[in-house]
Amino acid sequence: MSTSLVDYLTELRSLAPEKALEPELKQNRQEQNIKIKEDQDLRAGAVLSAIIEEGEGEDCPQLGDLVYVHVTVRTEEDDVLYSTRSQEGGNGQALAFLIEAGKRAPRAWEIALKTMHLRQISALKVKPSYGFQHPDCQMKPPNGVPVDEILCFEIQLVRWYPAAQVKALPLSNGTYRRSLKEGTTWENPRPPFEVTFSCSICCPSYDGLQMSGFRYFETEAEVPLTAQMGSGQLPPGLEAALTSMTLNERCVFVVEASQMGGPGSPATTSGQDEKDVCSILPSPPNAAAQVEVEVELLNLVQVRDMIGDGSIIKRRLILGSGEFPIDCPVEDTTVRVHYRVRPMRLLEGQTILAAISKRSTATVSSSTSSSSDWVYDSRHPVSNSNEGLQECSPLEFDTGCGEMPNGLEQAVKLMVPGEVSSVACLPEQAYLGRDDVPQGMVADDVAEFEVELVSFDRDGHWQTLSMEERFILAEKLKAKGNDLFRAKKYGYARARYERLQRMLDSTRDYTSQSEVERMDAFKLAVLSNLALCCFHQSEYTVSIMYTTKALEHDPSSIKLLLRRARAKSMNGDHALAEEDLAASKEMGPDESLSQEIEAELTANKRRAKAAEIKQRDTFKSFFNR
Repeated sequence: MSTSLVDYLTELRSLAPEKALEPELKQNRQEQNIKIKEDQDLRAGAVLSAIIEEGEGEDCPQLGDLVYVHVTVRTEEDDVLYSTRSQEGGNGQALAFLIEAGKRAPRAWEIALKTMHLRQISALKVKPSYGFQHPDCQMKPPNGVPVDEILCFEIQLVRWYPAAQVKALPLSNGTYRRSLKEGTTWENPRPPFEVTFSCSICCPSYDGLQMSGFRYFETEAEVPLTAQMGSGQLPPGLEAALTSMTLNERCVFVVEASQMGGPGSPATTSGQDEKDVCSILPSPPNAAAQVEVEVELLNLVQVRDMIGDGSIIKRRLILGSGEFPIDCPVEDTTVRVHYRVRPMRLLEGQTILAAISKRSTATVSSSTSSSSDWVYDSRHPVSNSNEGLQECSPLEFDTGCGEMPNGLEQAVKLMVPGEVSSVACLPEQAYLGRDDVPQGMVADDVAEFEVELVSFDRDGHWQTLSMEERFILAEKLKAKGNDLFRAKKYGYARARYERLQRMLDSTRDYTSQSEVERMDAFKLAVLSNLALCCFHQSEYTVSIMYTTKALEHDPSSIKLLLRRARAKSMNGDHALAEEDLAASKEMGPDESLSQEIEAELTANKRRAKAAEIKQRDTFKSFFNR
């Protein structure tokens, strides 16, 4: 037997034995199996129950209902380990949870409660597998309560709210909400939005009637709270509650005390000072396990970290008209805006978001407010003051073409007409590297814009337009590029041509040869114009590339050959330039073009000779060192 075979067999013997594959069951079959096993366990005595005191009425809580209960936990020897009842050493506050939903309670409680009536008291003797060790149970046992022993529970149902009124917040740690008044919008606040709300916080009452227990905090009638979400001003439980609300909605939330700044909160477990984490709300009483929070969301200010790195922060000041994002200029198009700009001074180590948060009350319209520190205002570009001056028309520009600082452009794309927003940008998203820095600012300033989107062209998405609509839009974009080229704004013209080229190249759904020919004519014109723009920007290699592509559409064009020859000559490729010039001469140009060709031949020879002399001088100086 070969050595390699022996090694292979030895390796096989050393492998761990394969585990038997469990059959993959469908969801309903799994649920049936769980139900069958539970019935078997209950018949075997996993949960024994007895009624201590009869309840009232005929109804019982059902799946998803929010129940309030009192619980006493005892050992088999009748020693009290824990109780919510004050007469047995508890805090006197009813415990709230959802039946078979949210943060699940011990399974024995859920089974018993679905057969109990209001104010009924039942005694349960429960094996560990149906207590805190049940796989569905997410509730932690109270301190001193063992999970691996038989426990006796005395449970009283004091109140419940139907499932239609309540729900568990997703991804929350035992937070439940009951809506009292519907909201008026669809938008939910989220970090870093700013919210204004009224708030009342109390401990659960003994009888489970919401908001009737000990009230330890309440906002004054005319003095609501304002905070920025995600900044640490609010405890995590309240912040999670607010993210589930809409404007003008009023709700009651049941929140674990640890999520409201109490013992075991993220602040205390991380060693961070509670005051630093939640500065506008007091912590719950130490004895509280849960609290009830009644909140009405009075206002929300949309604040967006536009690209996720804190370099562009947009804060909405005035609502516009329309639906987000349907009525936003998300696609590149022509927009009309008014804006003003000023430098923004940050403290050492301060972020833009933190600076904006400190002046969150400055929600004034750019059309009515004035301030001497604005260095440019498109409404009155010749003066910072609007006194005695006629307001200018909105400023028009095309997004996606680099005419405006990137931060301003990104913000405008997510605005609706009539909206006014404040946009703060780090230098690289504002004027750094640009040649249009306003007087009174320098390129590496943090910039704050206040912009109003007046209107925008709804060109529609290129792929959804008819072919005729595409031709109209292509002509419009080409004309804008031509105007900019004639104004010697080569960078902006190039951006429009490049945008148009991408749109033309994406077209595949032709229905006739004439459409193909019309589109090819646009491609030829755009490529030729791009070559000219790049030439004027001294990007000769790119100019050569675009001219070569244009020649693929029109190989007999003397003008394109001459243009490419000129770019090659300027790029130092004098021999290649001469080849293109010779080829253009052979095509029989007219007198005007013949003169251009001869002039370029002369210029190319002069450049070649100058390059040769320069190279010779370079070598000479090298060897003379």
